[in-house]
Amino acid sequence: MKSRIFVALAVGIVLSLASFTATAQKDAPLRKSVMADTGILSLGQGQVLRVTVDWGDGSAEAVVRFRRIEYSQGICNGGLCPLAMSSQTTSGPLTLMPGEGASMDISDAAFGVRGVVFSNRPDVKVTAEIVNSSTGEVTSHVIMANTEGDFH
Repeated sequence: MKSRIFVALAVGIVLSLASFTATAQKDAPLRKSVMADTGILSLGQGQVLRVTVDWGDGSAEAVVRFRRIEYSQGICNGGLCPLAMSSQTTSGPLTLMPGEGASMDISDAAFGVRGVVFSNRPDVKVTAEIVNSSTGEVTSHVIMANTEGDFH
């Protein structure tokens, strides 16, 4: 239980510190503005990191991209274990109309995973959850509003 709370707090802290400096124009290419970043998380067996974007109350379309990053572990020394990025995949742009949402699941990483969302809109809402893949139960849940990094 303590590890679940720690993971939820870690996700929340990293998401609240994420940069919300989208500088988009409707016809401009999607900037690499980080809307939310989970930081590196270690998932337990049978767990999935689910990152969801909600464009519920927007007045125009929002364009989002998801990035999945996996890490491998280097040689540990005195309890310190370096992690190195082993793979990275970024989705193509996905256009969301008002009232729509999208999600990405990340699993099967040996030492660490990270989910990042990019968007042309600074006010999309991003949620990060850790889900039990066999039961569908949400074991950790953090919702971050993109208004000054406040928890809602």
